[in-house]
Amino acid sequence: MRSTLRWLLVLGIPVTYMLVLRLVFDLDIFRNFAAVMSLTFLFSLPFGSGYLIIALSSIENVRSRSYRILMPWIPILILLMITMAFAIEGWACWLMILPGFLVLDGSYELERLHDGLYRLHLCSHFTLRTDFNFYAGWWAGWIMKDIQNNILHVIQTRCTPQL
Repeated sequence: MRSTLRWLLVLGIPVTYMLVLRLVFDLDIFRNFAAVMSLTFLFSLPFGSGYLIIALSSIENVRSRSYRILMPWIPILILLMITMAFAIEGWACWLMILPGFLVLDGSYELERLHDGLYRLHLCSHFTLRTDFNFYAGWWAGWIMKDIQNNILHVIQTRCTPQL
């Protein structure tokens, strides 16, 4: 009984942490900080989960190299199942994240229109490393467009005078 409770805590606390983090980052108050919050989410979720798994585990288990390497992946897989089961994240998001795509560079250009009016152009280049690049490319393009639209919205909000 004590062993089962220990495993429930070792796995349950990191999974709860990840779910709460996911729900907090989806709140409307964070919408204007989409790019920064996304990066924070991408780094804090796996780091925090991995830390909690190791911190809550027994020292005997932590001494095992394979435990330290493999065990932090279990809450991620549990989160995958939960988010797909409750449609919190779509399977396409997970499919994109798992093989990943690599953003190579990003740039911007200011186009002068007239009378102190400018247009901001954002550009990025990325590569795909999947077995289904045609399909993944469509999703990656959509995701990058969404990220850039969020960046443009933040810049527009900051640059537009408040009346």
